Amino acid sequence: MNLHLRSRTAGLLLMIAACQGGEPAPASDSLRVALVTPGSVADAAWNAGAYQGLLQIRDSLGSAISHVE
Repeated sequence: MNLHLRSRTAGLLLMIAACQGGEPAPASDSLRVALVTPGSVADAAWNAGAYQGLLQIRDSLGSAISHVE
């Protein structure tokens, strides 16, 4: 039973250590946004709406954007 308790304690400590994380990622100076669509943005549907939203992000936040069909 003592070995079982030690195993559980060791496992718990490993899980806690894994959740601590490392060094934070360096902060970027500007927001970059990308959009990948399965079809043309001229479809007057979901793709067009998503692309218009991407353009609004660019215009209102000054973010760098990228789009790939």
